[in-house]
Amino acid sequence: MPTYKTIAPAVKLALKNALAARGGLTGVTVSYGSPLVPGAPPGEYVELAGIRHEQEAATASYSAGGPRHVEERFELDLWVSSTRKGDPDHQVATERAYALAAEVEDAIRADLTVGGSIVNGWAGVVALELAELGPSDQGVRESLIKVTVAVRARI
Repeated sequence: MPTYKTIAPAVKLALKNALAARGGLTGVTVSYGSPLVPGAPPGEYVELAGIRHEQEAATASYSAGGPRHVEERFELDLWVSSTRKGDPDHQVATERAYALAAEVEDAIRADLTVGGSIVNGWAGVVALELAELGPSDQGVRESLIKVTVAVRARI
């Protein structure tokens, strides 16, 4: 049975570690998967979440035994969240969420190989999507940004 070869988990872990080390994210929870604990307030977080994959045989890499390399393309979604309690609107939470998203983009721009986890390729932020949630019954407003990171690699 053929196996699906991918660098996605390694890239996700390397990005998590790079973000956790950034000074601009001090005090922010950076998690591989959901950081939320049932019953606990969400606080500020960067969640490395879902991945969408595509692969195809590299066009110039065929031999008698079949393709030696594949072109892997995937998108990694990160959720960046900032919450505020008692604010009259979402402005402060939204500005902070965009500052956190900028930390993600700056980390990737500083190292397009994400700590060497992408050997023959690159990563880059390709989309941001903002949602403003609340206020909740407790007066909490959340600004949540989905950051989409595209990765291209020959594996």
